[in-house]
Amino acid sequence: MIKAFLFDLDGVFFVDNHIIPGGDIAIEWLKQNKIPYKFITNNTTLPRKILVEKLNGFMTVMESLENSINQTQKKFNDAKNKLVDGTGSITSRVKKLIALGDKEINKKDD
Repeated sequence: MIKAFLFDLDGVFFVDNHIIPGGDIAIEWLKQNKIPYKFITNNTTLPRKILVEKLNGFMTVMESLENSINQTQKKFNDAKNKLVDGTGSITSRVKKLIALGDKEINKKDD
């Protein structure tokens, strides 16, 4: 059973000042599974002030990604619910087309 994760930053989550693709997905998975995580570094070439700035920037990017993921998930869930409960625009358009077809069939029968 996984109890927690420690992530090295340099080369694992960052290369230069860029987050490695998939890092955000890993963090989101850990959050969803309520697994604690911490970031560590053994980078002794950066002054502490620069390292703190880098970490603050990293957290800002991660929070932005989290907000984006949450918004996308909400939009997806809303669209899915509209289709499931029959209130979505696709459902109403299909009903209108069926009604129009019924009108045309009734005209033809008259």
